[in-house]
This record gives sequence, structure tokens and C-alpha cells, in this order.
Amino acid sequence: MMELKETGIVYRNPKPHVWSRQAYFPSVVNLGGGELLCSMVIGQAFESPDCRVYLARSRDEGRTWSF
Repeated sequence: MMELKETGIVYRNPKPHVWSRQAYFPSVVNLGGGELLCSMVIGQAFESPDCRVYLARSRDEGRTWSF
């Protein structure tokens, strides 16, 4: 059993105007001929409302990528 001893703010962003993006669940598929396709979920935080699925493609065996 767990007992709550205190409540309060654990962390406060010292620069609230600055935020980051996180990438989750990356997956890469080799399409052959030097082509790779990568999918990922990108958002401000895990399960945040702004999360979207993105696809990136490489035509040079992963040296460069385009969204």
C-alpha cells in the first residue's frame, strides 16, 4: 500500500516559453533498393493532445531523410 505524504509541484519549467518535441515508437522498414521508410509519433509529451504520426523516407540507405 502507498500513502501520500505531501503534494506539490515536482518540476516547473524555468523557461516556460521554450518547449520540446519528443519522438516515440519509431519503426523502420527496408523497402529495398536503398529506400527506407520510418514511422514515429511526435508530440510535446507522451499521449499529449498534439501527438501525430509522421513518416520519413530515405532513398540513400539512411544517410538523409525527408518528411
